[in-house]
Amino acid sequence: MISVQNYLPAPIRQMPWLIPRVPPTLGTICVYHLDGEPFSEKTPRQFFGVAGAAGHYHMMKPQVINVSGETGFGITATDMNSTSFNHNGIYSIELKVDGQTVYTFAVERFAFDQTHAINAYIDYPTFLSSHRFIQKCFILPGSKISLYPQSINRGVVNFTDDAMHDVEYMVKDIAGNTASLKIKVKSSPAKVTPAVTPPNTTLFHYDKQNEFSNDKVKVIVTPGNLYDDIYFTYSTLPEKKGAYSEIHRIHNRFTPINDTIQLWIKPDNTIGNLTAKAVIVNTDGICEPSTYEDGYVKASARTFGDYYIKVDTVPPFIHPINIREGINMAKMQRIALKIGDNMSGIKSYSGKIDGKWVLMDWDYKTRVLSYKFDNTITHGKHIFELTVTDNKDNISRFKANFSK
Repeated sequence: MISVQNYLPAPIRQMPWLIPRVPPTLGTICVYHLDGEPFSEKTPRQFFGVAGAAGHYHMMKPQVINVSGETGFGITATDMNSTSFNHNGIYSIELKVDGQTVYTFAVERFAFDQTHAINAYIDYPTFLSSHRFIQKCFILPGSKISLYPQSINRGVVNFTDDAMHDVEYMVKDIAGNTASLKIKVKSSPAKVTPAVTPPNTTLFHYDKQNEFSNDKVKVIVTPGNLYDDIYFTYSTLPEKKGAYSEIHRIHNRFTPINDTIQLWIKPDNTIGNLTAKAVIVNTDGICEPSTYEDGYVKASARTFGDYYIKVDTVPPFIHPINIREGINMAKMQRIALKIGDNMSGIKSYSGKIDGKWVLMDWDYKTRVLSYKFDNTITHGKHIFELTVTDNKDNISRFKANFSK
C-alpha cells in the first residue's frame, strides 16, 4: 500500500511554507445519460468546455443541461504545482447535488494490485478513442478500487422531478488547494421502458461466471473480471494469410477487463502436426501464452478484441553486442548480447564458459543479456556458449571463442 503522505517531497514535509499554492486545473466536464443501462462506449455522453483560473471555474458557454433519469458526471482535472511545470494527478474530487455530497474520490491509500482497475475509474472508452482522461464521478458496480470514502447510489444521480438542480465539482490537490465548478441542470421525469437485450448479444453479468461458445470458439469470463454488465457481442472476420483460423471478434476493445478471460479457439484443419507450436494472437500483434488441448488452442487473454491462431516456428534472435569469434576481451568487463523473440516470448536462457554454467543478467527493458567477468575467468583462451529457448521450444544457439 502507498500512503499519500509519501507523495510530498521531503523538503515540503520538513518546511510547510514550500507547499504549492496553485490549485488544480479543471478542463472538460462530461454528463453521462445512463438510463438504467450498463456503462459502455455506447452510453450517451455530452462534453462541455470549461474556463477559469485560480481555482474558480465556469462553463465556457453558460447553459442549463437537460437531464433525466439515471445520470453520471465526469471531469478532467490536473494538478500543476507552483514548484514545477509537471502535471500530476489530483488528490480528491467531491461531487455535490443541491449541496449534498453524492460522490467522493480520495487518494488516501492505494494497493498495487488495484493498479489495473484504474480503467474502471476513468472513462476508458473515451480514453481509447480520443485520449481524453475523463475521471468519472460515479462508481461502476464491479469496481475494485478502494478510494471512494463516500457515495450515494455509487454517485449515480436519479433525476425524476421537473425542477432545476445545482451540481458542484470540488477538486483538491495534496496540499489542500481547491478548484470548484458549478453547473445547473434541468431535470425531467424519465420514460419507463422495459429492459431489452439488444439483438445478437448475450447479457454478461459482472458478478457471475459468464460463458459463450459455438463450434469454433469458447469464452469464459469469471466473476470479478467485469466492472459492469455488458451486452457481449461476437462475430468473425476473414482469415489472414499465414493464420490457422478465422479472426474471432471477442466483444470489443472498449470494455476493460480487471485480469484475464479464458479464450479457446479451434484451429482449422491445415494446422496438421503444428498444434504444439500454435499460439493465440490479436490483431495488435500481442501474443498470449497458449496451449493446445482437446482440439482447441487455449489462452488467458488480457483484453477483449480480435483474436486468431498462428504458429511459432521461428527461434529467438541472438545479436552479440561486444563479442565475436576470436575477440580479445582483456579490457572488457562483461559479455553482452541482445536477445528476443518474435512471437511467443523467451522462456529460458543458459550461458556457459568452457562448458561451465555462468550467471547471466537479463535487462527486460533493453533486452540485453550480460555476464560480468569475475576472477574465475583466467587469462587465456575460452569458449562462450549461449542457448535461448522460446515458449514454443524453438531454440537458438550462439558460440564464440575469445581470449581474456
